[in-house]
Amino acid sequence: MKKAVLCEFGESHDDIFFAQFEFLKQSGYETFFIGNSIFRDRLKNYTNIDNQFFLEFGKGKISDFKQIRETWRIIKQNDINNIILNTIGGTAVRNFCLFSFGNRKVAGIIHNAGNLTSRSFTYNRIIKPKIKKIFALNNYIWENVKTDPKLNKSWIYPISYPDFKPNVNKPSDEFWIVVPGLVESDRRDYFHLLDSLIARRLPENIKLILLGKSQHSKGCGKEIRKIIDDNNLHKNVIMFDEFVDWDTFRSYISNADLLATLIHPEYANFDNYSTNKISGTYLLSFGHKVPLLSHEHFMTYDDIKTSSLFYNQRNLAETIDYLYQNRQYVEKVKLNMKANPNFDFQFNKNKYISLIES
Repeated sequence: MKKAVLCEFGESHDDIFFAQFEFLKQSGYETFFIGNSIFRDRLKNYTNIDNQFFLEFGKGKISDFKQIRETWRIIKQNDINNIILNTIGGTAVRNFCLFSFGNRKVAGIIHNAGNLTSRSFTYNRIIKPKIKKIFALNNYIWENVKTDPKLNKSWIYPISYPDFKPNVNKPSDEFWIVVPGLVESDRRDYFHLLDSLIARRLPENIKLILLGKSQHSKGCGKEIRKIIDDNNLHKNVIMFDEFVDWDTFRSYISNADLLATLIHPEYANFDNYSTNKISGTYLLSFGHKVPLLSHEHFMTYDDIKTSSLFYNQRNLAETIDYLYQNRQYVEKVKLNMKANPNFDFQFNKNKYISLIES
């Protein structure tokens, strides 16, 4: 039997694990996962992973290097010839590339393609010479980043997810706009959203759900909570202090009327998220066929433009209210998404397998 391993040495991007293992299993592979022990509980119900190996990263440079050496020991011991790096980047991947690949096929996913054209010694002298097959998570990334023509590159949407037990009921008269992910101000413009709600009060049936842990070292949860308290926005805004469990997360996503990225021009990491990177919210939208509420800057981006209803920074609250009153426009976008061949599982599986086996 063919064998393939997915490696993730960091602490994130597990939202794209499941689909990749489905691609591999349905293509006749015995599947392996090697990665950070932080994922142990998150993967316990993944029936499409045949073998799991968890390593302890984050205990110092020497210890982390030993974990990579152990990764290679597992790969060699199990005679695995197809390796996929779930995240191309970071010290662990650099260390991984210091070992000989032999005749093994190695591919990976780039989450910030700007690194491929940077002056980084790590990328230019260590990673790029070794990893020649790279996926992005949207085609607009390759349109914006001009890379080495010898690079074998593609793009995929890994948008298949494990089962969940619905535990949140949505009242039929409510309109949910969900903003997924850790509450971090360097990614999303929460404060413009709140300013819009203060300037134009919305009906209580409209719920803005900040679906991610807000109380953490990189978060802005305290500031957001204070604005909500000071302006009596409790009936419109729902947020979570702690980690949102999988069943709750999927329940909100599946019931959402719209998903919002809150990526705005001239704010935080806008330049990266409009050129080199994508928001994970796009994949959740494409996978669940839930339309996006997107800034009009993205009106020309393939797949985003046909999956979105658009606003600008002057009319955000007004647009939300209008869509609440005219839900037929949301339903029309849903139909477009269901008909989009780029969101088809088989289409993405074929692209994935073609690249890793090339």
